[in-house]
Amino acid sequence: MRGIGLAANNARKTHCKNGHPFDEHNAHIYRNRARICRACRAAYSNRQYHAKRERMKAVSLLLAGGVAVELLVDVDAVMGVTARREDG
Repeated sequence: MRGIGLAANNARKTHCKNGHPFDEHNAHIYRNRARICRACRAAYSNRQYHAKRERMKAVSLLLAGGVAVELLVDVDAVMGVTARREDG
């Protein structure tokens, strides 16, 4: 068995935090040996896709209603979406 460090604890995990198994069909393993659950990643991508479509639909409706483009600079703030920032 491996040690007691962070990497060892993650290596012992057999399921993701949502209960999907880390098997050869569901886990994607990156070059740095990090694993990601394909089912969770697909669900996340689907949520992001539909959220973006909703934002774009809102922008189209606002533009069709005669709202000036300058007012749509921060659509995410109007829609209540918080942006993630990469610090570094």
